[in-house]
Amino acid sequence: MKKYFLAAVFVAATTITLVSCDLFTSNKPHHSDNPLIGKWTIDSLSFGKDSNDLSIAYLFLAMSMQDSSSLHVEFENDSLTTTENNQPIKKTGYCFDNATSQVYLKDPSRTTFLFSRINDSMISLSKKDSVTLFLRRQ
Repeated sequence: MKKYFLAAVFVAATTITLVSCDLFTSNKPHHSDNPLIGKWTIDSLSFGKDSNDLSIAYLFLAMSMQDSSSLHVEFENDSLTTTENNQPIKKTGYCFDNATSQVYLKDPSRTTFLFSRINDSMISLSKKDSVTLFLRRQ
């Protein structure tokens, strides 16, 4: 009985190690299913009738006063960095839920955006109050 138990533990441990450590594919690049990863240029903003977020309004005002092509967002696996003229403005953590296509910001605002792919080079991030941010891939 002890032999069977030890053999089962050994087989289970070996299987878990091989699957979780990914020993056979460690030299291959890791492909993420997160479509946000990369560098994006802020293309435009759209305000709905029920929009009341002043921070987005300030961003829109800044875009209208300056060249919007100088504002960029870079998404990494777990963080996003907003830059203007290649100078970082803000770095924030985020989480992308592939099942619901939602982006959750990990900051005090706890803002949630609904992700939508418009085409291969353009996406939109919409808030519940109908503010939509359009991003174009660089």
